[in-house]
Amino acid sequence: MELENFKKNTKRIKIIISSIIGITLIVGTIALFKTFAFYEEKKEFNIIKGRVPEFSREDIQLSYSINGEEGTNVFPNINDGLIANSVSCEKGASAKWSNSLWTLININPNGNKKVNCSVNFENGNPINLYENVSIGDYVSYIPILKNYAITRTQTGYELEQIIPSELTLWRVVQKNTDGSIDLVSEYTSSSAIRIRGKEGYKNYIGTLNRRANSYETPGITDSSRYIG
Repeated sequence: MELENFKKNTKRIKIIISSIIGITLIVGTIALFKTFAFYEEKKEFNIIKGRVPEFSREDIQLSYSINGEEGTNVFPNINDGLIANSVSCEKGASAKWSNSLWTLININPNGNKKVNCSVNFENGNPINLYENVSIGDYVSYIPILKNYAITRTQTGYELEQIIPSELTLWRVVQKNTDGSIDLVSEYTSSSAIRIRGKEGYKNYIGTLNRRANSYETPGITDSSRYIG
């Protein structure tokens, strides 16, 4: 009798152990599958994310035509007496041209990394800033010369001073009858000019006006001076 009970207990224990092992294998398999699936999903997400980088203006290849004739490699400027009438882009991309800003605006690359656009110009009147702005308006102007030197012979200071032309936002203070406009910088410069001794005092105003002259651009500005 005892031997029979022992055999029954042994069989029951084997069944319990087998059930535990089976359940453990099932749970482990499900967990492993979910982990693998998450890894694959995350890996695919990373690949997709890296496949389409952020679009920038540098990704635009720009060409042009004038009155239907293809232009040369030299892109026209705002003073050439041209007006854009349309912009056409490849691969479903789109953009508009601003004649006053002389640049592409409202650019939609349509998911493309590189976009080829052509601006179609026709003969017209040059853009006249005098007609397009009012006193108190703000305009963006960046001088061609980025850095220049103020010499020690002008300042009386022992070192030559390299000064950046950093002011880029200007306010219209006057509209002149000859079609020009007077601008004043919205901000003051953040860099100082060091003046020392008799030589520096003698050249004080001239040195400041020399700094103002660094903001002149041939063909665009007529004159400049320091105020304040």
